[in-house]
Amino acid sequence: MNKVTLYGFLGRDFELSKTNSGKTVAKNSLAITKRWINSNNNKEEHTDWIPITLFDKSAENANTFFKKGDRFLCEGEINTYTYTDDETNEKKYGFSVIVRNFHFTKSKDESTNNNVKEIQTDLKESELPNNEELNQASKQSLEAVF
Repeated sequence: MNKVTLYGFLGRDFELSKTNSGKTVAKNSLAITKRWINSNNNKEEHTDWIPITLFDKSAENANTFFKKGDRFLCEGEINTYTYTDDETNEKKYGFSVIVRNFHFTKSKDESTNNNVKEIQTDLKESELPNNEELNQASKQSLEAVF
């Protein structure tokens, strides 16, 4: 089973593009911070940046309703890919979470639209990207957001 649930803060506004077949792709990164107290009783923290990718109507809706710094709760699956580094010509590996569903975590008063419950937040079976579209979306932007 390949399933992941993530809750974090968006690192930037969504970056939109299209696949060759016309599917909308929205990319971003989620900042997920872990905080703890070390053995010297000092506070420490570490932030992981998790790349996320959305497709079609859910990509368009996430782009419309979410901006940099917003809380974002999503479910999806991990997609791995390979690419060749342009400078070193070495084979590299990457990953992204393909978001199958996302949830609004803002209160109704914070929402930018009263019709939030009526929009599509899940990836429909007919919108699932094929392997070619996944590979194309992965190669469109390999930059990490920090």
